[in-house]
Amino acid sequence: MSGDQTLRRALHDVSQAAWFGGALAETVVMEAARRRSVAGSSEVAERLAVPWEFGRLATVPVFAAAGIGLTIGNRSRLVAQQGAARTSVLRTALIGTAVALELTRAELARRVRARTPGPGDADVAPAADPGDLPRLRTALRCTRWATVVVTGAVVVTGARQSEQQRPRELLRGLRARLPGT
Repeated sequence: MSGDQTLRRALHDVSQAAWFGGALAETVVMEAARRRSVAGSSEVAERLAVPWEFGRLATVPVFAAAGIGLTIGNRSRLVAQQGAARTSVLRTALIGTAVALELTRAELARRVRARTPGPGDADVAPAADPGDLPRLRTALRCTRWATVVVTGAVVVTGARQSEQQRPRELLRGLRARLPGT
């Protein structure tokens, strides 16, 4: 590892926590609103989730930039230590999947909000196709839970990467790369 990477690690870990925690909190709140019997509670919750969504999405570039910096700083270890590159590739694939889910989730949420009048939105017409909105809501719900699962898997692979940097694991991984061992 080259130099002190405390700032990068801090930005990486805090943004990762905000991304996962934000996705989980929003999903749980939206599920609770969906289950409420009060008419319109789901629509109100959808509209209240907008600032939360933007805040959560803002953490993704911070997380990515810090992650790239950490990868560059650890490139020699990634090449030399058996298993480190494999974990990094897996984590990168999970991050790419999570980003795709976030973009899908944001678009589905936008489409649901556009088709749903909220309190005081007398000028918003309901969806032209009544079958469209339930399908969009189901897709949004599934995408929300998938985002939670995948960002959770990103956290787990991050924990694995931290374990790989322990001296015992580092030596084991380097030893496995030596010829004749």
